[in-house]
Amino acid sequence: MLLSTDESLSTVDTDSDGTGVFAIASPSGVITVNDDDDLNYEEWSSALLTVSANNGTGYDTETITITVTDVNEPPEADAGPDQVVDGGDTVFLDASSSSDPDAGASLVFTWAQTAGPTVTLSSSTSVQPTFTAPESTSATTLIFSVIVSDGTNTDSDTVTITVTDVN
Repeated sequence: MLLSTDESLSTVDTDSDGTGVFAIASPSGVITVNDDDDLNYEEWSSALLTVSANNGTGYDTETITITVTDVNEPPEADAGPDQVVDGGDTVFLDASSSSDPDAGASLVFTWAQTAGPTVTLSSSTSVQPTFTAPESTSATTLIFSVIVSDGTNTDSDTVTITVTDVN
């Protein structure tokens, strides 16, 4: 962490972008969040802020504890890349690149087919379910959606599977 200092405020700059977490308005003394990217509850739940004032005849320094409240951020769903497969092939869907910015969050996956001839997934709640691509005399498109939940928030993504004619 780098320490950023101006005439009246010392604050931490956790992402080293040259902007401290907090700013102070002069002469009111109102303290505001100056760089919310620096506030990360997963890294620390409070910050010590040192405010110094000098009126020309005296100097005073106060340390303030600011408590950072955790906000549950939503997960980011990733249904994997679109695929082109042959009829009869085993197809692997893959949401393993889905993530959650909250440290230690457990993710729940729910897959559903949204277009194309109906197929049976090996599991609708697996990170990587499989199915057998249907046989067809022409190219067929199947679309699957995955909903990723962290127990509070959700995100979704889709993947398109194009089944080619093997005849």
